[in-house]
Amino acid sequence: MIIYIAIYFILLIGSFTGLKPQTLGLYLFFLIILLGLRSSEIGADTERYIDYYNYVDLGVGHMEIGWNVLSILCKKIGLSAYLFNLLIALLTLLFFGYGIRRQESKRVYGNALFLLYSLGFYFLMFNGMRQLFAGSIVFLAFQMLFEKHRKWKALLLILVASLFHTSALITLPVLILPNVKLTTQKVIIALVISFIIGLFLNESMLALIAGKYAHDVTTFGMRDSFAYALTVGLFTNALFIWMFSLSNDIFKNNLWVKVFFLSIIVMNLLINLVIGPRIVYFFSVAQIIAISLFLAEAKSNIYMVICHVYALLTFIRFMIGEYYSKEGSLIPYQMVEFSLL
Repeated sequence: MIIYIAIYFILLIGSFTGLKPQTLGLYLFFLIILLGLRSSEIGADTERYIDYYNYVDLGVGHMEIGWNVLSILCKKIGLSAYLFNLLIALLTLLFFGYGIRRQESKRVYGNALFLLYSLGFYFLMFNGMRQLFAGSIVFLAFQMLFEKHRKWKALLLILVASLFHTSALITLPVLILPNVKLTTQKVIIALVISFIIGLFLNESMLALIAGKYAHDVTTFGMRDSFAYALTVGLFTNALFIWMFSLSNDIFKNNLWVKVFFLSIIVMNLLINLVIGPRIVYFFSVAQIIAISLFLAEAKSNIYMVICHVYALLTFIRFMIGEYYSKEGSLIPYQMVEFSLL
């Protein structure tokens, strides 16, 4: 656990001081190594992915075609399962890093990387490596949409992402967001209505639209601890309304802010389901940019304190969850101890 806490404080300092592009690259390199060279015992799904990679060319693969093709190609050029994991870690964090680097402020670099880590998206890569790889491609799509509203490039990237995890297609509604104008009244009404609807939705209703992943929805079912989900949901809704009400019109209609808003709508609708966060990840990662942009223009230190308390509580929750995890815990961290070849 010490290594994760140490990284937290290193990135925390960077969130206050800002990061130069070279420093951002250095930190990303270290995070890539930590993620890509993890032992098979780190992460609940790491060993399963290693086994899958070893047998994928035998025609027993059941994952998406993009993942299967990439796995088979890497096997043909002689990559071991561990080097394949390192490649996926490299691509995933490079894609996220590119999106962060495209922002215009070194302070945004520092905050965005810190939030990518402290809000748990980095830790999700240890378990859901395929989904977060697809999520990093979707993140690039968001950036393309932000830059001169390149809808066709964004659409293409989302379709590519779906070749690695079909659920990426749920982000297609993002393509209409540039045409949507948000106001405080619209935001509050939409959040309240979606939250109320989410209180009554159950796994059977959502299984109807889950398609290929309907089995996952019904398997995980309803939350055992609704109080925790309710607390997180209320806090996130309140945080967004607070940020939105304090911001200028440019921030309010920034695409990253709109995607963050959409992620909360989806989270509200799925608040009853354990599987809900897996769907929200594609959208909610946009908050690392949205919150960073908000902090870059913050006129009071209290804004920084509130957002960092949010990040700290989320980080602590992840660490506690991993500490008590029975299978595939990230604690204690272990690196590959044998030949990668």
